[in-house]
Amino acid sequence: MNRPIRLGVFGLGQVYRQLYAPAVAIRRDFCVAATADPAVPADFFQPEALLAGAEVDAILVLSPPPLHARHVALALDRGLPVLVEKPPALTVAEAEDWPNPVLLTCAFSRRYWKQYPGGLGRGHNLDYRLQTSPEAWGAKTVETVERDLLPHAADLAGWLSGEEIATVEGVTRTAGRASGTFVFESGRRFTWDVSHGGAYAETLAIDGRPAPNPARGLLAGALRRLRREPTPAVAAVASLLGDWAESLAGRPLPALAGVESARSCARVIEAVERVPSSASK
Repeated sequence: MNRPIRLGVFGLGQVYRQLYAPAVAIRRDFCVAATADPAVPADFFQPEALLAGAEVDAILVLSPPPLHARHVALALDRGLPVLVEKPPALTVAEAEDWPNPVLLTCAFSRRYWKQYPGGLGRGHNLDYRLQTSPEAWGAKTVETVERDLLPHAADLAGWLSGEEIATVEGVTRTAGRASGTFVFESGRRFTWDVSHGGAYAETLAIDGRPAPNPARGLLAGALRRLRREPTPAVAAVASLLGDWAESLAGRPLPALAGVESARSCARVIEAVERVPSSASK
């Protein structure tokens, strides 16, 4: 395709404004052709109207998580390839009902962060911790931590280990926080703790030792600003879009997550949400 891929965008919230809009601007293989959002000015009020009235080649689903599965289905039903933000679906049933699932790509962009190399090999136990403040991010509505941050842990577990999650153990839930352990068939373990409320902090430990993070630190930040480079999060989304463009051209790449990753993430969300939440202390 000689011209840029024309994107239809469902949802113009903070994820679009802070991540995808600057990432698309970096790339020459995409352009935003039409947008749909009922809450902010957009080309169309609803996704159905965009699909009926705009000429687009692919769809970005960046709407609120409870709408993801339905919006994915709308686009797939039109035969359009879809890139959907996390979580792709909230239940396994939602992810089983999609038409043309081969056209689905999940936007698990942390696979493109430099500190998270895929397939660390056997013999490693991993510990992942992520804390963010949705209000500091600019979110007007706050999803539960199980639907906002847990998908990062669920996808990274498989990406880093190269294994499927066999069981979910030791889950504890309070308001704004969840923790537990993913256990793999090999016996390896991925311990995780995700929470809302404090300043952003994200760490990964491998067999008890902190994993190196080349993008972290004052020097890395200063060099990035001096070179006018995008933030690591925007750079990761731009790299993800690059791989997606390759996939749309018939050259799928291994870092891209498909429908099985969507279903795996949904199974984890369901398993964790089944555990009763206790009162926050």
